[in-house]
This record gives sequence, C-alpha cells and structure tokens, in this order.
Amino acid sequence: MNLLDMVMSRSDRLVAPLAGYPGVRLAGRSVREALHDATVQLEALKSLEERLRPDIVFPLLDLTVEAESMGLGVNFHDKLPPSLAQQKLPMLDRFYALGLPDPEKAGRMPVFLEVAEGLSARGGRMRGAYVTGPLSLLAQLLGTGEPLARALDKLDLYSQRIPADINPAQAQAYIVNPLRRGGMASLFSTHPPVEERISRLRGGSWA
Repeated sequence: MNLLDMVMSRSDRLVAPLAGYPGVRLAGRSVREALHDATVQLEALKSLEERLRPDIVFPLLDLTVEAESMGLGVNFHDKLPPSLAQQKLPMLDRFYALGLPDPEKAGRMPVFLEVAEGLSARGGRMRGAYVTGPLSLLAQLLGTGEPLARALDKLDLYSQRIPADINPAQAQAYIVNPLRRGGMASLFSTHPPVEERISRLRGGSWA
C-alpha cells in the first residue's frame, strides 16, 4: 500500500514526528556519534520509535550531508544538529570542479544509506528519508540564497502567466509547480508554497 492509499484508508491521522534528535538523547548517545555511525543512529531511532510509536519513522534530519559530500566544511556538536562552516565559493571554476559525489563513498552519505537500509529491514512501520533540495544545496554552495530566491520568484511569476499543458504525474520534475493552484489539487501538491521557499532561502534556513 502506498502512502496516499494508506492516508485515505485511515479514520485517524498518521503521526510522523520529525524528532530524530530526541532519540539520540534517549539512547544516551551524542549527535556527533549518531551522524557518523549508522549503528548508533539506528539505535537512537529505535529508542524514539519505542517511546513515541509513530506511524512513520525518518532518519535524523541533517541538511549538511550533501554539501559535505561536495567538499564543504561542517561544524559538528554533541547536543545540537550540525551546521555548515562559514564559506563561499570564490570562483565559478571551483563550483564546476566539484563534480558529482558518489553516494557510496562521499562524506557521510554511506552512513545515511546504511541507516535507510537498516530502517527498511525492520519492517512494520512506514519509513521515510530526506534529500536536500537542489535550490537549498546550491544556496549552501554559494553561501547565500538571495540569487536563488529572486530566480524562484521570477519562475513562479512566469508559470502563472504562461499556461502549460503538463501531465500531473510529471509535476514534481519542475522547479515550481506548473499546475493550477488551489482547490483539492493543493492537498496533494508536490511543491511547498513558493513564498515559503523564498522565505527560507532568504532566511538562511538552508544552512
């Protein structure tokens, strides 16, 4: 059963707390350990699962995994989520030289792949995962989200002015939602509101 069918078939609401870090504390471990060791992270998620009994379980939310795999520095802490070190790409050539990271080798990506596999092997509750969006990742690499916020604003304006004949099943492939807004369609939208995305880019929440 897929997620949509599961939601529509339930008489109650599904609970999917994005609360992985309290699980680290329940397991008596540090955030630093859990982000570098898949076994520790799985232990923390199991502690959280046993305590809260959610319908869906996610790995720890870490917005620095992809950026670190492309060479950016990360500050790790024992009790707080990690953060990107202050940095900017001084030259466009360096940006192009970064290349595509190998998920099985680069940075801590292998750790999170192992966590996803470990969660899947447990069965029972539904499992989810996180991926840093392309605009957030680019903002991390540039050190600022302002240029991307402006571009997103323009793309959204054009998408509203110029009608497009888009297959709804392909809508998620577009940077901005190409479908008509509002009504029942908004309940299953594949895109967060553009205003919210722009606010996050300008507010630095991608860091």
